[in-house]
Amino acid sequence: MTGSGAVDDKAILRHHKASPLCWAARLLSLGYGLLIALYALGVFIAASVGRGISRGEAVEWVLGLLFILLWFIPLALAVIAWRWHLVGGTLITAGSAGLYLFFAHSVNMQWGIHLYLLPLLAGGILHLLAWHMEKRTRQLPQPA
Repeated sequence: MTGSGAVDDKAILRHHKASPLCWAARLLSLGYGLLIALYALGVFIAASVGRGISRGEAVEWVLGLLFILLWFIPLALAVIAWRWHLVGGTLITAGSAGLYLFFAHSVNMQWGIHLYLLPLLAGGILHLLAWHMEKRTRQLPQPA
């Protein structure tokens, strides 16, 4: 601490530095969202190029593209959670819980659904934990 009553530089750096938990949440959410989005886009492109698109199938192609854009939602939520842990973590956790309930009640539950939803749920929970830890450490030491 300095004699002028200002908070020392180390405390300020500690306050603004992202924790390893924060980076784990960011990388898991963003990496998984990017993986899912690129996989869906690759499947769509492969299906479109493989069979070609005729004039009569243009509407079906556009509807397929709009459906593929739904798989970009985890990526968009990861981008939101990058900056706002509470909002993004809540949306990711609620979204993965909603998807779990939807799949559990609409189709025969298979292991693939668990494997798809667990990384989403883990990313959301990690963002909520990162928010909680940042909230706890946000209180800078008061000058003496």
